[in-house]
Amino acid sequence: MGYLKGILHTNLTIAPGPEAIEQARRFYVDLLGVGVLDRPAETDNGIPGFWLDCGNGQQIHISSEPDPEKYNGPSKRHTAFQVENIDQLAADLKAAGTEIQVQEQQFSGMRRIFARDPWGNGLELVEIN
Repeated sequence: MGYLKGILHTNLTIAPGPEAIEQARRFYVDLLGVGVLDRPAETDNGIPGFWLDCGNGQQIHISSEPDPEKYNGPSKRHTAFQVENIDQLAADLKAAGTEIQVQEQQFSGMRRIFARDPWGNGLELVEIN
């Protein structure tokens, strides 16, 4: 018997401050097109952030921590997201100044690319064919 049923959310860390919150909204909401959810006021002991809706009950939680680039950037840790229209997404990310890495190793029935958000969070973006 397995205990895990699925993934409810992933938490991605950004720099502290209102500028970082706004930059994260531009990246995740405006560029990637993820919807914003209501976030309870008492969440995370008052640490600034917001929640995003990936559909099917899955969420991204954005929260602030000091110097996230120090541990996000060098890490191979990443979150994989299923996407639509990967070619247009890659073009939009590049146009926004985000570096794209096309993975040489592809898997049957999918195409994938890698990118990092402005704080170094690793993102695997996968289109299922």
